[in-house]
Amino acid sequence: MTRSLLLLLALKILLIPGCERRHNAELNTSNQANVYLKGTLLHLSYEEINSIIKQTDNTLAEGEDRHTIKVTSELINKIKENEQFLEISFQNNRFVMTDKYGKIEFRKVMIPLSGQYAQPGSFTVFYGTSGYTDSPMICSNGYKELQELLIGMEY
Repeated sequence: MTRSLLLLLALKILLIPGCERRHNAELNTSNQANVYLKGTLLHLSYEEINSIIKQTDNTLAEGEDRHTIKVTSELINKIKENEQFLEISFQNNRFVMTDKYGKIEFRKVMIPLSGQYAQPGSFTVFYGTSGYTDSPMICSNGYKELQELLIGMEY
């Protein structure tokens, strides 16, 4: 319990310089989530899950643009069948205040780690509540950090 409180306090202190980031922390009261790598549930510690969630929230918040593609179940299945991907499924809806598009809501996130939607300088974050929404976010920051987080974890 004390360790969790210290972690939450440390995250709050780290988030103070950016109002949007602090606001994101206040919007999301629960980090209960399952994290999957290429469809396999990762058995991660609470701290590891929170690190991935924090990086994902920050990546979405800094998204520069949106794809003009129509996100279909065929597209998602193609990515899941042929590429490496990180997928996070949250117990409750989450909200992130983006720098460019305002508040977005999601219950799941998928980040391709290989293939056409996974270029280190410009990668795609698919998100949605029940299904993935059209116009996923194009991001340039956070790709390397997410890969480093996954490499450093034992799962």
